[in-house]
Amino acid sequence: VSGSSKLAKITDGAVNFDGSGDYLSLSPGADFAFGTGDFTIEVYLYYNGAPGQFDYLIDARNSGQTTGTWTLGHDYVNDGSGLLMFSTDSSMLIKSSKNPIPNKWSHIAVSRSGTSLKMFIDGEQTASATNSTDFSTAPTTSYIGARYSNEHPFDGFMSNIRIIKGTALYTSNFTPPTEPLTNVTNTKLLCCQSNTSAIEGAVKPGTITANGDAAAT
Repeated sequence: VSGSSKLAKITDGAVNFDGSGDYLSLSPGADFAFGTGDFTIEVYLYYNGAPGQFDYLIDARNSGQTTGTWTLGHDYVNDGSGLLMFSTDSSMLIKSSKNPIPNKWSHIAVSRSGTSLKMFIDGEQTASATNSTDFSTAPTTSYIGARYSNEHPFDGFMSNIRIIKGTALYTSNFTPPTEPLTNVTNTKLLCCQSNTSAIEGAVKPGTITANGDAAAT
């Protein structure tokens, strides 16, 4: 008797961040400047322990609190009890009513359709807001797994980061994808899918650099 099987899971390719000096950096330019239009930010992540009061998932604010840029993560100044999206430390845009569960994989998504901004954890809407922020600044450098200047690091794993400029992919509750994410229309970044290289990406706005011990797994 012969047979074959294909064992696949969303975590087949991910990047490990140990919470101490690990992050990815890139120069996305206009690709992360959504203007007042629609967008989608999504990522699969695995927290090693409970989320901290400060831990940054994606920081697109250059090297400071630049008007017209954005960040996804936790920030105590804005009450780090829930996942946040904000434009500066004093300008919270949306806050989730719950956090990702530690020590398990979760799918996180934030999308804006028109002026309707929504956040989802594992396909369940956990926050909504009316928002027309003009994300008009093209960040020179953006960070994955830490804040600018390598502050407030993330401790865990990230997989299948996808950023879409011009499309709100999720507008109501949904079932998260169970296959690796793909390059859909308007995708500007699709990375953290390789199990051999932390800097590979199906879609990249230039070069991704791995810093510290950030490594594929």
